[in-house]
Amino acid sequence: LSSCRCWMQGLGSPLVGRDAELSRLRAAVDGGTDLVVLSGESGIGKSRLARELAADASRRSVFYGTCDRSLGRSFPPIADIVEHAEQHNAGLIDGLESQRSVDALRRLTDVAPADDTRSSRSALVAALAALLGATTTDEAPILIVDQLQDADTDTLEVLGRLVDPMSGVKVCVIGITQPAGL
Repeated sequence: LSSCRCWMQGLGSPLVGRDAELSRLRAAVDGGTDLVVLSGESGIGKSRLARELAADASRRSVFYGTCDRSLGRSFPPIADIVEHAEQHNAGLIDGLESQRSVDALRRLTDVAPADDTRSSRSALVAALAALLGATTTDEAPILIVDQLQDADTDTLEVLGRLVDPMSGVKVCVIGITQPAGL
């Protein structure tokens, strides 16, 4: 499973004065943490910090999604992640063993016919588990979810179920939010 690095463009200038924060973030992710929340006011560099971590995470697959609801689709950050995973790994979705997983992911990204209903949360968690199971490294993939303060309850439930130890999914979710969204 190849990472999507297209969202990381614009890292030209070096990160300055954030070594302690970056070290703590790396330690949490490398220590096996399932969920990390970066919280702070708009513009202080939360997304940049996550991009720096991703740039250094050469032995992990890293995917990015945002909770931007302006596109009017269900589970916006998860749809972003699935779309980018498919773009950078042609045939990935169709290669999953479970047709139910393929159908859930196709509905999510609006590739299926318009009369299909929205994916159930359980089917979506199972489909994401199958997708993330395609990772070829031993390290858990990283899902970076930006604008978490704008997430709907369905998205939060899917992310919560994904990081639940009982799910059996090997993943680290980094949520980026503003304090008002907590």
